Amino acid sequence: MNNVDRPRGLSARLKLSVTMCLLVVGTGAVLFALVYLFLLRYIPDGVLNTKFGEFAPSRKDLARAFIPRALWALGFLVAGSGIGSWFLAGHLLRPLARMQRTANSVSSGDLNRRVHLHGPRTEFSDVADAMDSMLDRLENQITQQQRFAANASHELRTPLAALRTTLEVGPSQQLPGPQFIQRLQHITAKAERSVDSLLTLSRAQSNGLAKMPIDLSLLLEDLVEQYLPEAITRGLEFDIQLGDLPAVEADADLLEHAVANLVRNALAYSNSKAWLCSRSDGSMVEITVENDGEVLTSEQAQLILEPFHRLERIGSIKSSGSGLGLPIVAAVVQAHGGSFRLAPRPAGGLSALIRLPALKPWAPSF
Repeated sequence: MNNVDRPRGLSARLKLSVTMCLLVVGTGAVLFALVYLFLLRYIPDGVLNTKFGEFAPSRKDLARAFIPRALWALGFLVAGSGIGSWFLAGHLLRPLARMQRTANSVSSGDLNRRVHLHGPRTEFSDVADAMDSMLDRLENQITQQQRFAANASHELRTPLAALRTTLEVGPSQQLPGPQFIQRLQHITAKAERSVDSLLTLSRAQSNGLAKMPIDLSLLLEDLVEQYLPEAITRGLEFDIQLGDLPAVEADADLLEHAVANLVRNALAYSNSKAWLCSRSDGSMVEITVENDGEVLTSEQAQLILEPFHRLERIGSIKSSGSGLGLPIVAAVVQAHGGSFRLAPRPAGGLSALIRLPALKPWAPSF
């Protein structure tokens, strides 16, 4: 049932006012009962005279004198409490109305609207602050999605445009068949890499993970065996320091893809040396991948984490990647409950740190 089909009930302001009036009526009824039980019931009914012949009021006399005036007083109290509670409830519920107006504005498309509730900390201010924080994250996510969609469209449009141009101009240039096919294969391979990267990033961000216990030491050793020949071929020094690591609960394919991205980038953008280190403190596992290279600022290092921002766009480094490698790493690590930090090295190059929660060893309980 949506808010359109839901029947309209009593407002919270009216409920508070009616509740206050009923409370006053109940209090008056209790006072009447106490007066009767502890006062009127002990006074005899009928005409009473003292031993000096003076008049003494009976139970009926006291009731006729007390009850009408008490009822009038109770009526004024009920009316006063109703009016007072109506304005008091309106004042107390004003932040709630402000949050409702903010929510309606945001739902209408005004993502910049916030509650901004001032004053001392109360239950309403806590809810308003939580709502503002939620709206900040929502605006950031929507902005990132819009930028991601625009960048993805641009990245996919580029190989498609190149493919169309090749198909239109290639025959007129009378390119040899093998050369023409090789050019088409190069363009389609680039588009395929972009699509594969987009699918991997989408899978990591959707938390569609097949988690299981993973021997992280074995995974890193496999990556070293895979990329060490490349480092030797390129004449790079590859410093490897792997410690004894506990198992982690992770999606093996995605985690291997993330670490492989870091190692591949470290070797691709290194001048002479790259590092791969791992250690654990028992509760967390740390994997550090570093490389030397040109000096970058912290702003440039954070810019690389944005989708489709390649290194070649912030410096003189040339890259043929899709610009999604490091965003994929960040998304994969976040999906596994870890943290990812990318920082420039003072001597040049980048330092990437992955921290993942270690899988606690199973112990029998007695």
